[in-house]
Amino acid sequence: MIPAETNRNVTVWPLADLFEALRREGFQLRPDDYLEIVQVLNTFQPQSHTDLQALIAPLLVVSDEEQEKFDRIFEQVWQQEGLKPHAVEPKPENVKPEGNIPWLWVAVALLSSLIAVYVAFLWPGPAFRSDIRLVSESTGPIEVGDTLVFGVDSSLRQAAGPRARWQWEMPDGKPYPRANEPELPVIAQRSGPLVVNLRSQRGTGLWLTTWTDSLRGVEHPICDKLPVIQIDSVRLKSPSGKASYRFRARIVQSSSAVQLTQWRFDGSVVAQNQTEWERTFSIGKTPVYHGISFEAIPDTSQRLCFGEAKLTVGILGTSEPPFTLDVRQTGKLIVPQTQLDRRYYWALWALGILIVLLIGYYLWMVVRDRMNKDSEKPESPDPDNPLARFTSDKPPLEIPLENRDADLITRDQSFYQLVRTLRQPTEGEIQRLHVSRTMQATMREGGFPTLVFQPHMMETEYLFLIDRSQIRSQQVALFDYLFRTFVQENVCVERFFFQKTFDLFTNEKQTKGLTLRQLANTYRQHTLIIWSNGYPLLYPPYPVVEPAIREALTDWESRAILTPIPFADWGSKERALQTDFLLLPADLTGQLRLIQALNEKQTYQNSYLSQQKDELYSTEYVEFQEIDELRDYLGDDLFQWLAAVAVYPRIRWEVVVEMGRALLPPEAVNFTNLLKLARISWMHEGSFPDYTRLELLKALRPENEAKARQTLLRMLTYAEQYFPGERFYDGEKYLLQTINQFTLYAHNADTFADYQPAQEAFKKLYEQGLFPDGAALRYLENPDNNWTTLLPAEKKSITTKSPESTSLQSYFDNLSVSQSDEPDQPVNKPIKRDPRRIYLLGAILLALLTLAGVWYVSSQPQNQVQDVNQSIPITIVLEPNACITARNTSVTDQPRWTVFLNDSLYSISNLYATRSFSLNNLASGMFTDFDGKTSVTHLRASVTVKDTTGGEQTTSVPLTRDTLQVRITCPVPATVVSNTTSTSATTSRLRVSVEYTNPTAANFGRIQAFMNSLEADTTYQFIRPLKPAIFTGRSQVRYFRSSDQPAAQALALRASRALGIPVGTQLTKDKRSPLTHLEVWVNNGVASQRFTCQTISTSWVNQFNGWQAGVNGYTYTLYVSGNMVTMNAESPINSTIGSSALGQGQLGSVESICRSNGVYLVNLASRIGRTLVFRSVGRTSCNLAIVDLNTNQLNGSQGQVYFNKLVQSASFSRYTPPNPSKSKAAKANPLQQTAPTGNDYNPNISQTNMAVQTPIQSATDNLRVESANTKDETLQNGINAYRRGQYVEAITLYDQFLANNPNNAYVLNLKGYSQFKLRQYDQAVTTLLSATKADPNYAWAYFDLARVYCAMGRSSEANQAREQAIGLRSDMQTIMQNDKEFMDLCGRGATAK
Repeated sequence: MIPAETNRNVTVWPLADLFEALRREGFQLRPDDYLEIVQVLNTFQPQSHTDLQALIAPLLVVSDEEQEKFDRIFEQVWQQEGLKPHAVEPKPENVKPEGNIPWLWVAVALLSSLIAVYVAFLWPGPAFRSDIRLVSESTGPIEVGDTLVFGVDSSLRQAAGPRARWQWEMPDGKPYPRANEPELPVIAQRSGPLVVNLRSQRGTGLWLTTWTDSLRGVEHPICDKLPVIQIDSVRLKSPSGKASYRFRARIVQSSSAVQLTQWRFDGSVVAQNQTEWERTFSIGKTPVYHGISFEAIPDTSQRLCFGEAKLTVGILGTSEPPFTLDVRQTGKLIVPQTQLDRRYYWALWALGILIVLLIGYYLWMVVRDRMNKDSEKPESPDPDNPLARFTSDKPPLEIPLENRDADLITRDQSFYQLVRTLRQPTEGEIQRLHVSRTMQATMREGGFPTLVFQPHMMETEYLFLIDRSQIRSQQVALFDYLFRTFVQENVCVERFFFQKTFDLFTNEKQTKGLTLRQLANTYRQHTLIIWSNGYPLLYPPYPVVEPAIREALTDWESRAILTPIPFADWGSKERALQTDFLLLPADLTGQLRLIQALNEKQTYQNSYLSQQKDELYSTEYVEFQEIDELRDYLGDDLFQWLAAVAVYPRIRWEVVVEMGRALLPPEAVNFTNLLKLARISWMHEGSFPDYTRLELLKALRPENEAKARQTLLRMLTYAEQYFPGERFYDGEKYLLQTINQFTLYAHNADTFADYQPAQEAFKKLYEQGLFPDGAALRYLENPDNNWTTLLPAEKKSITTKSPESTSLQSYFDNLSVSQSDEPDQPVNKPIKRDPRRIYLLGAILLALLTLAGVWYVSSQPQNQVQDVNQSIPITIVLEPNACITARNTSVTDQPRWTVFLNDSLYSISNLYATRSFSLNNLASGMFTDFDGKTSVTHLRASVTVKDTTGGEQTTSVPLTRDTLQVRITCPVPATVVSNTTSTSATTSRLRVSVEYTNPTAANFGRIQAFMNSLEADTTYQFIRPLKPAIFTGRSQVRYFRSSDQPAAQALALRASRALGIPVGTQLTKDKRSPLTHLEVWVNNGVASQRFTCQTISTSWVNQFNGWQAGVNGYTYTLYVSGNMVTMNAESPINSTIGSSALGQGQLGSVESICRSNGVYLVNLASRIGRTLVFRSVGRTSCNLAIVDLNTNQLNGSQGQVYFNKLVQSASFSRYTPPNPSKSKAAKANPLQQTAPTGNDYNPNISQTNMAVQTPIQSATDNLRVESANTKDETLQNGINAYRRGQYVEAITLYDQFLANNPNNAYVLNLKGYSQFKLRQYDQAVTTLLSATKADPNYAWAYFDLARVYCAMGRSSEANQAREQAIGLRSDMQTIMQNDKEFMDLCGRGATAK
């Protein structure tokens, strides 16, 4: 990139939004940064946002992480048009501007207007059909009370959006309640035609949409109550080869007379107006099934309304098939994929080729213009701009300075003592043989070999994790110096950095970073030392260590944090860190204590640190931007050191170290003083406040300033020596060398005579306003001579050193400098721009917008077509049985069985094979849409199994999943029972029953047909079921004797064919004498079990006014006044606490009462939605429970099941009418508990199970609530909620009370114990610690704190809290021993210590 030519357009970039976004993301921008950016932009004049990004980034970015963040922010601001530039074209003299071509702009504007009008008003809406389909398929006439479900067409549902909508309407035009749903359920309320209309609207235009209506209607006849009919069948005596049946129809229920009846056989009318009909069937070789139906028509004028009964008759064949085939679907759903419509496909290709051609032509024009420009004689840069010659963009971007901290920082005795401590060996896990001791022991044992081992001593290895959240922080540089020094001193240490969050760690080797888990797995044996304030490890809302971090850090047995926060400034966050880490300050005092504390496993070092207060200082109340406070904090020497650092415009570690060594004795440049400097807030942030820097320059003594500037000039020579040639930083280095050389020359011209050229160079920069360092200029300008600078006061002072100083302007006025004539300004020639490039860019932009629009339209679901060539893998799995094995199906072993899918052979191996098919090969139904698109309706495949020994079976399977489970059943011979009382063998009739689960299922008709066939079969003695059974297993035929197994298998095969579902067999051992030989159990789903409840008067509950129950030592009284129900809880009498009412809670007003199976539901209107459940209601007692009732589940299809579970799990209490003598007796025993009575839904429930259902109360609950006599209603409600086991509600009420009483230790203790009940252990610890802080003498808080610590497995903290509680209250140990919950958590040893 080259500097801007004077004849180029001046582009003005608004950077306010960019700067604001950078500051929000953590970039620290100083005024000097703004000046540098303006200077660079004025010099290079970027013409594109890419050039702008390349120029600004090196001025603000110092790391790869910041580079990625800067690029992301820049792109966001650019996309939001926050960097939209505007150009100011200079008007050169004596040059006539080129003429414009207005008609081209008119053409572009007209084309843009046409496109906008088309998009706004004429953009076509989605295509769809407005048909109505009946979702609820009906097999017969629809009666009054039935529900019909209508649905919109799939194309309309797919096109639903901002330009496609619909509305269900009644015949009068009024919308239905669910008018905009894709499916509309309608209940037939009266007989006659039911008309449903669908109004669909298609929108045209994207911005100003116009709607086109389309109205479609459907009419469905609704019949009045129809006759209910039942068909009975009887098998008659038939000749050989025939089967005769008599069918009798009975009208069970009819609301009107029947005008016409008719019998249908396989859909054809065979008889009319007769209740009986006979039919003789021929018995063939294969089974045949026929459909028999009877219709009763009440009104012949309405032939569509009739009552109907159906029956399926199965005529078994004389020969059974060689085997049967059953196929079930499993696996994942098959989802057809979509692809672009070919019309859009070719349109996108055409637009893409057009855009490529336009871009290629534009690039050719750009290259041509650049070549023409390069052929012209380049003009020289502006001779009056000294910075114009710096045009290189070669890295590095920042001035390289030599880092000599290892040589300049003094290592005192304390440091070497620390190194010796870190290098101390530790005992390893490996044991080595001690030779001399082994020989001595062997001799003492009379020659018997006695081995003596000693632990192997190994070096201690350390892992440093340094917090680099502030990239320019001097604390990071100081800790990194410490690491490099330890490595030089042969300390085994590895170092990683982390930024802001404790989840990714990087160093020079691991540039991509390691996670905390990877770090723990690699360096588990190291001693972990974190150089940070530790705040990234804490949970932001309150100071506790993140649970995930705590769990990961447990892999390190020895871990510590060395924080730069002084010990005197530690607060709640440091106390939270001390619970999991050894926390020490980063001073040498803390580092020297580190190893001893780790070996002793002592995490709390506050007492030791308190003894070192003379060496540990505070920074909490120091205002570091004020010079006076800085001087008091640092002292004069360190203050001058810091002021010398301000000579360089940025804070850099190399400058800090060099300036200290230049001004102070070597022993003063040590770790302690550097840490004191690094603790200054803006030194940690790595950026000077401009006001503070100016004040530091003012306070810098002249002799120290001269040393600092000489040191800085020497440091700048490092870049010239090791980075020769032109670099990006040359301009900045030139400015620094110029101002420092000028200042030194002005201070002492004799000593610094070589710097004389810098005086004229600086003057030119100053007069042209090209020097960006505002603080340095302000310091030198010194307009009122209020401070001392190195500029001499008089002209003679140029050759003689003088302590007096003058302003910069006065100094220049005193100089006698000859002024040379200014050269004539060259006439800049304007750059001729080809206007075709502008129009070409417009065409490219228009083509790109068109491409984006076509892509958006083509990506809509309604414009996609199904991919008929999609490859779908279908897997076939064979179920092994007696005739199907892995060997006789494997293709490598001459298989007996071969499987085909759509005539494609499967290579079975281990009863498993997979083969891919195209969607087109599996589609059984396809249709072409009205717009020409082809879609697949459903998939179906033909499965064929061939037996090489003879036989073949084929079945058609609908494909919805990608795996087919194939079961092949070989035939078994029929069971023949020998009749011992007869001289000939006869076949005995087997008693058979059928059990089913859901009489309302869709396949119940097939079950009825199967039962009718069994009843008509003379082989079996059929027993019909009385009611549906409860069965959740697989459909099966149960038999009770091993001899009946063949018959069971034959019956299972027959049931499987008749019902269309797999049916297995199961031998059942039953000590009772079975009533049947075979039982067919069919699992056809669960019947709907809706909840029904009889409504009764709301005054029913008044009879329980004043009834009482004793629970957990409390007396609960129920009060009923009108429709209002109130519950009062009264505590027991205690000699030390007394008797007091915990509170009176208003449950709510009675809305309704209903009864179901002896259980009463009392629905209350209240904000918490409670429901009273009464059962076992008598004159002298009743059982009452308060439950949360889910009305949605209660009113659902399984409402009765939900109600049964609710009553079964409810915790009932026995209430009785008030009895004064019993009330006194209940108060006499504070721990008396009334055992809950039996549950009607579970009468055998034990007392132990009921204890689990009731909120568990520890034995110390009554003692804990020793302040229950409070008059505060909020606190009373919280205690009552706790007693009911509603801990979340109790915590909410406690928080409301604590909002006005934040230091109430008693309520804090109650809140913490409720959090413990919810297993929120970390929150409970925080709350209970707050209680101990609010009242250090409150023993209950320490007691519950020990309880929580035991639950968390932190035994040492639990013992400390327990001992504190016992020390505050003498009887606390006895209370602990009587508390079962505490003893279960902490063990007997917890109270015996």
